[in-house]
Amino acid sequence: MLAVLGGHTGQVWYVLFSPDGTRVVTASEDATLRLWDARVGELIGVLRGHGDGIACAPVFTPDGSRLVSGSLDGTMRVWDMGLTERNGVLRGHDSYVYDVAFGPDGEQVASAAWDRTARLWDATTGRQTGPPLEHETAIITAVAYSRDGRRLATRERSRRVVLWDLASRKAARDWPVSDGQTDPHLALNPAGTLLASVSVEGPVLLWDVATGREAGRLEGHHGDPSDVAFHPDGSPLASAGFDRTIRLWDVATRAQVAVLRGHTGAVCRVAFSADGKLLASAASDRTVRLWDSRTHEQLASIPVGGNVYGVAFSPDSTRLAAGCADTTVRLIDVARRQQVAELRGHTNFVHAVAWSPDGTRLVSGSGDFTVRVWDSLSVQERARRTAGKPTPR
Repeated sequence: MLAVLGGHTGQVWYVLFSPDGTRVVTASEDATLRLWDARVGELIGVLRGHGDGIACAPVFTPDGSRLVSGSLDGTMRVWDMGLTERNGVLRGHDSYVYDVAFGPDGEQVASAAWDRTARLWDATTGRQTGPPLEHETAIITAVAYSRDGRRLATRERSRRVVLWDLASRKAARDWPVSDGQTDPHLALNPAGTLLASVSVEGPVLLWDVATGREAGRLEGHHGDPSDVAFHPDGSPLASAGFDRTIRLWDVATRAQVAVLRGHTGAVCRVAFSADGKLLASAASDRTVRLWDSRTHEQLASIPVGGNVYGVAFSPDSTRLAAGCADTTVRLIDVARRQQVAELRGHTNFVHAVAWSPDGTRLVSGSGDFTVRVWDSLSVQERARRTAGKPTPR
């Protein structure tokens, strides 16, 4: 026996190999299909969407890029296998990975961890590039790239913000933020001139990146704010809080313009879509919520399998990734307002997710001390893009 493929909560009705023999699909009465690495027996992904058991044997397309399934719910579904392929595991941190970010070139990944380091990785090879970034003996909870990719901001656990020059790997500037024991995040505005961070039981703070001086205080949350995100146009700024609210702020006037209510648990993360039309929020109530960023209307409440600690839109605003406490990354179709895939591989909470600038890859950071890079591009789409590139000489 090479492996036992478990995890379904009902009888397994069908098992089949992919055309190339590298993957196995199991289909069950529990209304899910599971995709496995046939060589090691490791679970790659869970395909959810059917409302009842899988009633007929799933079928791969000849090239293995898609899978068709039929269900007792009266529907057939076509699954894109490119959404469930992992690209690599980045190992090196000695403790929980709390934040991740792709560099603007899509080839570099930055991560922040409780081992008191930020690390830089080659997104293709999975290798760490250079020594860790270490400033003081403090847990690092957040990373954010400048638009040109030359600088990286890191947030030490409730103590300092550090701005790194990535060419020299030296701290170009650092300044104190606040004191306390929360795990806050930060954000750079699109122009790279203003940095937003949260303070313990206090305001959202704005900082002038050039001088390191405080540029504003946004008062309103009751208790700890937890996350901040700039609109693609630079304003408004969204902030999330343990008071179960999302607040929107006019960056120029420093005025609060809206309070979004609906979550029944602490709001952990917020993110704007690339086109600026939508705002997503992730919370400990096991939901991801979508909001109209102009009217402030709640558009959807999407349940997932656990508390949600990370959320990010794909660059084309069509997909949403959510990092969950149940060790999974969930992929949500924004237009349909529903979950379409579940990525497994982490063995602890997924604290953060981020997309590459071209949307072909997704990165996640977890309490299992690893960073994982996932291939989010379908086989057919990757072939089309590759065909359009000149052949190297």
